[in-house]
Amino acid sequence: MYVYYCSRLLSSSHSCPFIPTIIHFPPCMHKLHKMYVCSGQCSLLTIFSNLSFMFSIELAWAVEVAERTASLVARWQGVGFIHGVLDTDNTSVLGLTIDYGPYGFLDAFDPSYTPNTTDLPGRRYCFGNQPDICLWNIKQFTATLSAAQMINDKEANYAMERYIWKF
Repeated sequence: MYVYYCSRLLSSSHSCPFIPTIIHFPPCMHKLHKMYVCSGQCSLLTIFSNLSFMFSIELAWAVEVAERTASLVARWQGVGFIHGVLDTDNTSVLGLTIDYGPYGFLDAFDPSYTPNTTDLPGRRYCFGNQPDICLWNIKQFTATLSAAQMINDKEANYAMERYIWKF
């Protein structure tokens, strides 16, 4: 079972790598770097070609995911896009918009607007909360990497700081 989910994580398809796969199957994470570097398939180095090698590959990956996510949500905010259900299974490690579900655009600036009618009572995914929700998703991602002993807690915090800086 872990092999299947690891292979999905390691797929070169841009639609495959997403955060819940990583969160639900951390036992396969310790093999991630070896599998990417040694496989004949698309490597981490190809997908994330601008990783900084001042850090471990795992920390560089966490930072890259955080920065890509921050750039994505900043672009959403720039055009008034609202992702209606922005939980971890709708967050890509490639910084792509996936599984929109209900989504919408602002007609006029309203930070509390949400296109998701089931979100109306608490407005968790409203326009104004999108950056914080993405940061929370990054926190879950880095906590998983930390639990798998790929990065430590200080490095996880650094990745989240990079999200804030980039946004």
